[in-house]
Amino acid sequence: MLVIPAINETEFSEVLEKINIVSKFSRWVHLDVVDGKFAPNITWNNPKDLISNFLRQSRESSTKSGQFPISKLNIEVHLMAENPEAAIKNWVSAGVKRIIISLEALLNIGKSDLTNITQFLEVGLPKFEIGLAINPETPVENLIPFISINQRPIKFVLVLGVDPGLAGQKFKDNILEKIKFLKTYYPGVIIEADGGINPETAKLIKEAGADIIVSASYIWENQNPERAYQELAAI
Repeated sequence: MLVIPAINETEFSEVLEKINIVSKFSRWVHLDVVDGKFAPNITWNNPKDLISNFLRQSRESSTKSGQFPISKLNIEVHLMAENPEAAIKNWVSAGVKRIIISLEALLNIGKSDLTNITQFLEVGLPKFEIGLAINPETPVENLIPFISINQRPIKFVLVLGVDPGLAGQKFKDNILEKIKFLKTYYPGVIIEADGGINPETAKLIKEAGADIIVSASYIWENQNPERAYQELAAI
């Protein structure tokens, strides 16, 4: 089971500091981007920061022996925004590998599929992946129209174990049944779980059938983030 460290900060300087730490032991990083409307808090949300800073950081890291170049770090963004279509192209242009859109945001604006979004982004832009996230109280059946369509079905789902936005919340174990449902009926879908992750909940999530876990508080509240990461990765 893959472990991805998550970053949930308000200032880009703090985001970049944690990205530099993550790049020393992980090939992936997860960025929580919250607009203050879809969820109550606001996090850093300017994709233009990534472009200029990653070029500079890549040049610096390439001169340091043994350091993984930050430009090769795979970035996934969980876009918790009221209108994801307005921001998604800028994130793809910034070079992120995967964008995860909250299902509830799409349903709120009357979207029944992602065809328009994927067609819009496939023209002249680098390869990327699109996934869907569902909140703890959202019925897993709401995902079915998106993962069972014949054209461009969603193959990546993020199941939130906490309410969207704030880090450090308690894990809601009702998501385990959602993971089991997806693994049973849609085995080709990659399942990621995020929120309330620690060694105990990670074991339950793995047993339920998830492929990836995302952790913020457990990693960053440890005096040694890499050790906390390795502890989760060993499960």
